[in-house]
Amino acid sequence: MKPNRFLILAGVTAAVTAGAVWAYLDRAAGLQGAFLDEALLPGLSDRLNDVAAIGIDSPDETFSLEKTDGGWVIPEKAGYPVLDTLTRPFLIALRDMTVRERKTADPERHRRLDLRDRDIPGSQATRITLTDPEGNVVADVLFGAGKPGAGDQAPYHYVRRAGEDQTWLAQADLRIRPTIGEWIDRGVANIPRADILSVTVTPPQGPSYGLVRSSGDDFTLADLAEGETVARPSEVNALAGTLSRLIHDDVRPDDRGLPVIGTVRFTLENGEIAVELTRDGDNRIWVRFNVGGQSEHADEIAAKTEGWLYDLGEPTHDRLTAPRNSFIE
Repeated sequence: MKPNRFLILAGVTAAVTAGAVWAYLDRAAGLQGAFLDEALLPGLSDRLNDVAAIGIDSPDETFSLEKTDGGWVIPEKAGYPVLDTLTRPFLIALRDMTVRERKTADPERHRRLDLRDRDIPGSQATRITLTDPEGNVVADVLFGAGKPGAGDQAPYHYVRRAGEDQTWLAQADLRIRPTIGEWIDRGVANIPRADILSVTVTPPQGPSYGLVRSSGDDFTLADLAEGETVARPSEVNALAGTLSRLIHDDVRPDDRGLPVIGTVRFTLENGEIAVELTRDGDNRIWVRFNVGGQSEHADEIAAKTEGWLYDLGEPTHDRLTAPRNSFIE
């Protein structure tokens, strides 16, 4: 079969399969009425500016977003900032969510739409609760299965207002973000390897060593002894380029109470980024960034990371703690 023909057939098959899934969900939901065009949360329009907290209870995580004078933060992460481009569009999309069809009011059918109450074991619903500064509920909605809109239309969501059995098929340009990581900026640094002049590594085990430029943007080990050769040049370059597109997996406040087990210093044209590796009582590595000098890169990292420790993920931690002899053959 020709490749183009195969791709077309695969696309048609996927579309038919998706259509069958949504047809099943529609049958499970119980069609109960004609096309509707009314707000799911009619009272939210007048109270949108009163919303001071957003509670998110999903199968993945339970957490909240809290409005402060400095912007939205996540209390469960000691006030780590939320991306400032997310909360307002999210609230507006909730306000504008439109009911399109009435579905089942039978609690026995809620499971098929992923709309069972969150306290029921195995529930796949995500509950969104909006509250005002006094803790009064402004809106409380359970979100279940989703359904793409036709063409450029907004997607559909099976929804149920908390405390009600009636379910609905509603439409809104709304993305449900069920985890903390989807609400925060996971980027820590983005310094190209080309901007790094040299690297000095003090690993948890073994002697300190340096990385220097060999040619172009490539790095090699400094002070190679006679007979020593670098066995894995790509891994030396990877270590030198650690600060390029660097993201984190988790974050916590820096109380300066954890022991430092190693340091990697990246020298820039007009500054230095010192990456300190610490270890907690659960043997988990957390990274601190100490910034020196005057440079655009340094200032940006300092503003973002001051007062925080980051889990950069096991592959990055392994790279930053590698002893010198791991590169030598």
